[in-house]
Amino acid sequence: MEGRNGDAVSLLERYLKDWADESLHAKLAQVFAATNMLQDSLSHYQAALRINPQNEAATADGPKHIETTLSLF
Repeated sequence: MEGRNGDAVSLLERYLKDWADESLHAKLAQVFAATNMLQDSLSHYQAALRINPQNEAATADGPKHIETTLSLF
């Protein structure tokens, strides 16, 4: 599973170079969250929200949970 997440990160980052799309940022945030890379995840959720403040994935409970978890450290 970890290798597949790495492949997903590489692919999504490559696409983001050409298309700064909120859905790509949200998907990358989800992959980072799944691999416990919370700071990277939060950064991409925030990027998705800068592009579209109404992005459903970036306004869901996941980003709030990540912010809460990061505040504990």
